[in-house]
Amino acid sequence: MSGHPLDVYESVTKKARLTIAKIKEDPRQGMLMILPVLVVRVRTILTKDGEKMAFITVEDTTGTLEAVVFPKLFKQHVTMITPGICLLMKGKVSVRNGETSLVVEELKSL
Repeated sequence: MSGHPLDVYESVTKKARLTIAKIKEDPRQGMLMILPVLVVRVRTILTKDGEKMAFITVEDTTGTLEAVVFPKLFKQHVTMITPGICLLMKGKVSVRNGETSLVVEELKSL
């Protein structure tokens, strides 16, 4: 049985204070997060202004969560936002209608 794709980045994942499981356990609106994640699914949409943005499903070794990438950031990192890519994601936790998600503010490839 093979490991998780993030296992290769163990030095980064060990430094992360948060995990997806911890965020789901105690979601706090606006809480800052920096997470190493694997992009699992990408769904792009067009805004009212005709710009592309994305809803991405990300996972770590503890769970999965949806994240939103707004147009400006999406345009900057469109080649990185691909299923199967491991990223370091910085942003905030969002809780709306009982659903927890992440609002991405910065992305770096691992």
